[in-house]
Amino acid sequence: MTFPAPESPQDRPLRRDGGREHPGRVVTAQLAETARTRGILEGDGGDLRRRRVVTPAPVGSGRMKLHILAVSDEVDQRIYSPSIKDRMGDVDLVVGCGDLPATYLEFLSDALMRPVYYVLGNHAEELTRAGERGTPRHPEGAIDLGGKVVRDPASGLIMAGLPGSIRYSDTEPVQYTEWQMQLLILRMAPRLLWNRLRHGRALDILVTHAPPRYVNDREDFAHRGFVAMRRFLRWFRPPYQVHGHIHLYDRSKPNTCRFIDTDVINVFPYQRLELEFEALGTTASSTGDTTPRDRTAPEVEHQR
Repeated sequence: MTFPAPESPQDRPLRRDGGREHPGRVVTAQLAETARTRGILEGDGGDLRRRRVVTPAPVGSGRMKLHILAVSDEVDQRIYSPSIKDRMGDVDLVVGCGDLPATYLEFLSDALMRPVYYVLGNHAEELTRAGERGTPRHPEGAIDLGGKVVRDPASGLIMAGLPGSIRYSDTEPVQYTEWQMQLLILRMAPRLLWNRLRHGRALDILVTHAPPRYVNDREDFAHRGFVAMRRFLRWFRPPYQVHGHIHLYDRSKPNTCRFIDTDVINVFPYQRLELEFEALGTTASSTGDTTPRDRTAPEVEHQR
């Protein structure tokens, strides 16, 4: 179900916000051992580990369906659980929309054996681990989308990422003015335009921490969206944008808003998404083989 995008603050319903909670739970030794026996390869933050290759499911009329686990802002014990493999083992990939500790994203990478893509939130929780607040380290086995255009080698999905939130204080590490966010978008524009010529589309999913202005955002300054993101959606028309930052605890309120040609989805604290795309030109095997194997690295088409 889609909802028309409000164009003024008066048109948008107010939502209650809440505090952030990170239980700091770590992966159990038993689950870690299970991951090792399934062929996970340790590596630095720029390398993918061995995962099962899954061919996107065809849905007819030249369209493909992907199952995506999207997470943001809070560690949810329904996800941070040894049973995640049984409940979410069929997802094609994982997307992090910011403000999640590195251990959480690493857990999902190990437990699901799927590619994990993420952007930084304004608190940059992804750069820290328990007891290592002073040592910035990106999550191992995950791909940072911030300021980049990346094509997933298994599905052919083209993703772009915009990190952080609107600048509202001097204490949070990943914040941008409108001009800084616009500059980041302009740096990505040549590759997005090339994709439109090469693949027939600029991108498939925009992954962000903050939402666009007047679309799923709030009126307090810290939770306002970016006007620059509205321009991005007008220029490049992705079918989907996923974001976090807005803590939507009232599940009776909609988490999706339609803006031009894009479904803008608030995934807080997690959403299991079933998204349809035009045929993506997947490079995965058409046999549906899901045995562990080496994956080629994602095609990073722009980097700051």
